[in-house]
Amino acid sequence: MLKPLPYPSAIAGRENNSHGFLRRWFVLALLLCLVALIGGCARSSSQLRVGVHSVDVSPLKLPAIRNGGFIQRTEDRVVDPLYARCFVIDSGQEAIAIAVVDSCIIPSDVCERAKELAHQQTGIAFDRILISSTHTHNAPSVMNMCLGSNSDPDYEAFLPPKIA
Repeated sequence: MLKPLPYPSAIAGRENNSHGFLRRWFVLALLLCLVALIGGCARSSSQLRVGVHSVDVSPLKLPAIRNGGFIQRTEDRVVDPLYARCFVIDSGQEAIAIAVVDSCIIPSDVCERAKELAHQQTGIAFDRILISSTHTHNAPSVMNMCLGSNSDPDYEAFLPPKIA
């Protein structure tokens, strides 16, 4: 019988550790990108550089508005940390960055703020930065009027610099 896939639980809710599951998918995506880029770099004889980083994006200010559930609610404790994980691949002529954030939904304006900050700090082109979310309902809300919840303004301001 198939078991449901685990998901990160961050603020209150169930305690589980699914970071191993997410880490495997993250590594698989990284390897696929590397294989694709190595093929191109082998022909151009440039050096390929790869870097990875993970940062805790758990809310510092509690209570935080929790996302999803169709009824707005707040949580006053962090059970498991939330993370933003990123890898960058640089061929010497062009770089790409892919970030995966433990969040339910990240609206485009929040992603654009994070991309602009990352561009200012690293020089990676704005259109070469991809930000996605893991879609956990146990993270603070950064999207207004989403699944019965408003955005948590403190967390919405906190998140883009952490992603960058």
